[in-house]
Amino acid sequence: MNPEVQKDILILGVDVETNGLDPANDEITEVGAILFHWGEKRALSTMGEIVRVENALPPDIEKLTGTSNHLVSQHGTEKEVVFSLL
Repeated sequence: MNPEVQKDILILGVDVETNGLDPANDEITEVGAILFHWGEKRALSTMGEIVRVENALPPDIEKLTGTSNHLVSQHGTEKEVVFSLL
């Protein structure tokens, strides 16, 4: 790719954590994102948000992630968190 074009490329990386692997029953518990400027080789912006889930987190997910039901109850809904990315 032309180096002149590369200097203006922006890359948005998004990481989504869930409380399981079944999209029909499990929910997003955390969203992280980074906006990276390729030409400058640096992050322009980052964000990480825990998501309030409708169903209680299973004990095995709490143990695995260290995220508790009390913690997620203090944060925004999935819709609120996703819209904060825009």
